[in-house]
Amino acid sequence: MNNRTCVICKKKAQTISLCRFVLLDEEIVFDLKHKIHSYGYYFCKDSFDCLNRLPKWATKKKKLRYIKSDFEGNNDNGS
Repeated sequence: MNNRTCVICKKKAQTISLCRFVLLDEEIVFDLKHKIHSYGYYFCKDSFDCLNRLPKWATKKKKLRYIKSDFEGNNDNGS
């Protein structure tokens, strides 16, 4: 099996112990079958910490846009 690196914690592991995802249209898409034809990234499959830090990583890398929700102060009422 091929070794890959988790984009979050930088741990190297075999692809079977990592989860692959791609960024399509500024969204994280999980590629569980490794079939999507796009650049793939990996994170530790058994780590909730890596999963929870994934959106922040994508936003920080400017590969995913950050959209503020209304409760965070984005109020477009025209005033």
